[in-house]
Amino acid sequence: MYTGQSDHRPEGVGVNPGSPNVMEPGGGVANGAAVTPEGHYSHAPSSALQAVKKNINHMSGLSLGLRVSEFVLSVIAFSLMASAEQNGAVYSTFTSYSFVLAINVLVALYAIGQIILSVMPLVSGSAPKKLYLFITFGCDQLSAFLLMAAGAAGASVAMLINRKGVIDDYGSGCIDGKITVFCAHAEASIAFTFLSFFCVMISSYLGVYNLAPYLIL
Repeated sequence: MYTGQSDHRPEGVGVNPGSPNVMEPGGGVANGAAVTPEGHYSHAPSSALQAVKKNINHMSGLSLGLRVSEFVLSVIAFSLMASAEQNGAVYSTFTSYSFVLAINVLVALYAIGQIILSVMPLVSGSAPKKLYLFITFGCDQLSAFLLMAAGAAGASVAMLINRKGVIDDYGSGCIDGKITVFCAHAEASIAFTFLSFFCVMISSYLGVYNLAPYLIL
């Protein structure tokens, strides 16, 4: 029946009987999914990158364990070297032993910082930033080199003492008992220095694993 009222709709508004979505003025959609404006696209991360970040998060636990090991080993190393003293023989008498102590102090401080930074991804569940991974890799390489150099320098002095290379100052070195405690502490410190070196090297290898996807993708 004609009621005298015309069915007027604003221009651009229409109803599609076969569609659940009703267009409203302004181009919106009622009772339906939102329409992405033309020229705008949602860029989801690639599945490969998502898998990489997931693996990096899984490796964070291992990395944290290595950092704790580096810290403990370096603390033991410089503590033993600092306590190496007997009958006038002290670590500061030998430049190489002083080098061993100094490097282990630096590595222990570095390990503390890395422990703190390694906990953050585990708590937040986010992947580490690329810049952080690059800096960490470089610092790991430097730390490993310094630990290896310190351990090698300290080992050469320990061998020299054991071969009676310092008989003028300390009798027969570590053989006659005058500085056996000093020698034992110094040699143990060197051993822990090498153990710390191996842990840092493993951390460095993990750094390569974490960085590789960012260099390839």
